[in-house]
Amino acid sequence: MSDTLNDGRSIRTFNVIDDKVNAEGREGALGYFNREGLGIDVDQRLL
Repeated sequence: MSDTLNDGRSIRTFNVIDDKVNAEGREGALGYFNREGLGIDVDQRLL
């Protein structure tokens, strides 16, 4: 992801997301989706 600050400088984020599908979800459904953010690094020079 990237964004721009009020002063015009740009920043980038590196997001680590764990996507899980739990098969023990609601009755009759295939399961439910769970997303957990494990970490976010913010810097001006992420490649």
